[in-house]
Amino acid sequence: MKLEMKGLSQALKANEDVRLTSLNLASNFLTKLGQVYSITIFILLSLKELG
Repeated sequence: MKLEMKGLSQALKANEDVRLTSLNLASNFLTKLGQVYSITIFILLSLKELG
């Protein structure tokens, strides 16, 4: 029984690690996406003022 609990604990920990890694990757992606969006808007507004 103790061995089963240890295995379950390790599985839950691994699952949590995967979830946190996925969350971190998603956060990084959204940050980069926001930066690209901001730069794009800035460029478009700058071009609009020039034209």
